[in-house]
Amino acid sequence: MKQDLLFYVADKNIEGLIRGFMEDRDEPHRALGLSRALRREIKVATGESDPGIYAHAEGLLRPYTTSYERVIVLLDEAWLGSPGAAKIQQTIESQLTRAGWPAPTHGRCLVFVPEADTWIWTSAPCTATELGWPDLSTLHSALRNHLPTPWLAPDSIKPAHPKEAAEWAVRQMKRKRRDTGLYRRIAKSVSLQRCQDPTAQQLLQTLWGWFS
Repeated sequence: MKQDLLFYVADKNIEGLIRGFMEDRDEPHRALGLSRALRREIKVATGESDPGIYAHAEGLLRPYTTSYERVIVLLDEAWLGSPGAAKIQQTIESQLTRAGWPAPTHGRCLVFVPEADTWIWTSAPCTATELGWPDLSTLHSALRNHLPTPWLAPDSIKPAHPKEAAEWAVRQMKRKRRDTGLYRRIAKSVSLQRCQDPTAQQLLQTLWGWFS
């Protein structure tokens, strides 16, 4: 019998986000508004980068069509030579259709803009504490006062360069570098339904459409 869903992700950080959302809550299917628990698996595209998935999604994913009813591919928009999120999504979903997962009923590609790090920048206190800061107010103030260029615009909670801002925030607190566990812990702690990130909303809408 096929499993319900395969998440095929570009790297360990994205894997951490999905595990936090989908596995680390009490009765995660209820927390996400789904009708039942899903038989799912997460596979990291080992040896492949974001552009590798973009170029070879059909061949990479065809072997899994006999094992999973549906697939969601997740990768970043920001990489050298990227054609942009819309083109990435269109191209990969065409490849999924050819591989045996017709989009959008059985295959979806979701693209983080500009990268998965944008999801760790939430309005929840855990964003600050996981980066080593005492609270959001202190962290946001430091980001806005960064010179010569502020990391964070006034009235915003998400830096324009989320990965670089996170690396800077961790260094200021003399913490170790970002790790997969940080992504997973933050994803576990925030409400996906309340997240305004477009990719998060696309993920939630896809899961509702398929499994609610």
